[in-house]
Amino acid sequence: MLSTSSALFVLTNCIGRGTHHDTAFATKNPAYTSISEVEESTSQPPGVLRTTGSISNHVPDMFGLPLTAGLHRDSDIELERDQAWPSAFETLAPQASYDGCTELRSPKISRPREAFLVKYYAETWGPIFDCLDPDQTFSSTVVQLALDSSPPLLWAIFATSAMQLSRVPSSSFADAQYYRAQCSKSLLPILLRSAELSTNEDTLFATYVLLRNYDHMTGNMMEKDSDSIFTSALAIAVEPSLKINNLDLGRASFWVHLRQDLHLALLLQVPVKTDYPPCLQREKMLEHIELLMNGQLQADQASINCAWAQRVVILLLDVINYCFQKGSRNLHTWLHLGNQLDHWRFAKPVLFNPYYERKADLSQGRIFPEVWIASNCYVLAWMYYYTAAILLKMFPPWNEADSAPGSSHGDIECQEEVRVLARMICGIAKTNPNAQALIVLCHMVTVSAIFFTHGQERAETLNLIRMARTVTGHPLREVERKLCNGWAMTDENHPG
Repeated sequence: MLSTSSALFVLTNCIGRGTHHDTAFATKNPAYTSISEVEESTSQPPGVLRTTGSISNHVPDMFGLPLTAGLHRDSDIELERDQAWPSAFETLAPQASYDGCTELRSPKISRPREAFLVKYYAETWGPIFDCLDPDQTFSSTVVQLALDSSPPLLWAIFATSAMQLSRVPSSSFADAQYYRAQCSKSLLPILLRSAELSTNEDTLFATYVLLRNYDHMTGNMMEKDSDSIFTSALAIAVEPSLKINNLDLGRASFWVHLRQDLHLALLLQVPVKTDYPPCLQREKMLEHIELLMNGQLQADQASINCAWAQRVVILLLDVINYCFQKGSRNLHTWLHLGNQLDHWRFAKPVLFNPYYERKADLSQGRIFPEVWIASNCYVLAWMYYYTAAILLKMFPPWNEADSAPGSSHGDIECQEEVRVLARMICGIAKTNPNAQALIVLCHMVTVSAIFFTHGQERAETLNLIRMARTVTGHPLREVERKLCNGWAMTDENHPG
């Protein structure tokens, strides 16, 4: 459990109304703030939700909630909707608790529409979030918490499902907007009480992950002029007795959040500045993963496999930060990262290996290789592996530090090797078209598929992006635009 006295949840300007950013809003805002520190300046975006015994007067945009006397709705939702919208719930009266706070109760679902949205989430987005989680936290624990005791989490689930369903003609985008606004409103009682914050931080973190995904589904993920992605919603202090292998909702949310960061970093081509909180200090986290990978901890095979997949996630994080950093790139680091990737490839469990492969054959209409893989966990691990390998080839230390994919193709000596790896990524996603693989593909092709020169490969890549848009509800038109611009630059630099 999270420590009531020492827990601190640092929430920054990620999701809310207006412009949505995952990037650092000011260098003065640290990834972590001491428990007694209060953000006092109103000229800078606030960085802290709560301090001991008090709460900042300004809530970050993450949840779209200013702590002002009057609650404002999201700007794109009509005020009349509150009056016209029929009541969907019979809200249970809050129960008094011994510490004077109210016990959170989720509303009863009284309409089939909301019941369907919960089921839809559990069968679609839950498995997407849980692809590297042996405990299936977002498919089971999150749903149970939402139904039992977390109204914000329940509204976030409604909003997530309604947003994806809004892509089909029979559903309205206004439904998703309404649920998103209700989620914001339901957060106010929690944010106003520091005691409730301390006992609900894990569910707040999970709600944050869902709202961040909602925001990306609306297309608010194309930040401009950003130097890095700043992960600062992760400072969760725990009791010293909590062991690193005690997986919980906060830990599961961390891994989903980190993958969201990686995907966004690939699209924006910026580093990820990840704040590892006390319960997830990098060294301890890696040590735990290594112990699982080496069989030194008693665990089932699913947990061991997920540890191997999580290891390659961390490797990709390190590669992204190396390749997209400002300044010169170090040869020793480049070699070390390459060696780590090689070690992962050769030491991973045999279960990760494809059980059937077939080479591409344009004459047979097989644009990309077929790579059949047994588990979604393995699929994601391979896609992260190939992306890390591509980045290391595209950003060797002898290239200019500020070079970006597509800007100086002549400096890349192994373009054909990059194309081979990019074809593997596309082939894996096409052969194993689960939703998470398609989401990952769409963020990875912007730094890999730009080197495709064959018209059929380009067309098939666009088909995969459009398939991802259909399956996941993500807009992804910006991904198409960036890819087509990269191809145009390739054709201009290498006519004929």
